[in-house]
Amino acid sequence: MAGKSDGDIVLMSIQPRYVELILLRQKRVEFRKVRFRRSVSHILVYASRPVMRIVGVAEIRYMEEGNPEDLWRRYSTVGGISREAFFSYYSSTSYGVAIGIGEVHRFPVPLRLSDLDSDLRAPQSYIYLDHRTSQDVLRRALKSSHSASDRQPLRQKNILDSPAFEAETA
Repeated sequence: MAGKSDGDIVLMSIQPRYVELILLRQKRVEFRKVRFRRSVSHILVYASRPVMRIVGVAEIRYMEEGNPEDLWRRYSTVGGISREAFFSYYSSTSYGVAIGIGEVHRFPVPLRLSDLDSDLRAPQSYIYLDHRTSQDVLRRALKSSHSASDRQPLRQKNILDSPAFEAETA
């Protein structure tokens, strides 16, 4: 179930204008055309061109499927998107997914994909990350957080203390 700490983690490409609204908590729902095939607990937020960086992590609280008209009626006030852009996005489909965004943490220093894995490429929509890669992203983000003295640390039990982010033991 979405929002549980034992779900998978995805790297999701999002346009920078929407990323900023998510980080500011002005966009609390992300709209997609395809539902995750696995249980996902968190999104690593990748800001697409021109930023091209992982800028934060967001908890998934819920996912709701439906036709675009119903999703708009229910989530337009928290979706951070204009009516015109929303219906343009869904113009070729009668199905959509609303992903409810919970806790959000901005990384003090955004991360390049190439810093994590030279073979990692920006997804068209999203990709599932393996446990090692997910941990590496969080370790790097925590390290940059602790070195940025004017920033609040990322530690928060719902996200970074979940089993998906625990340090591996020998």
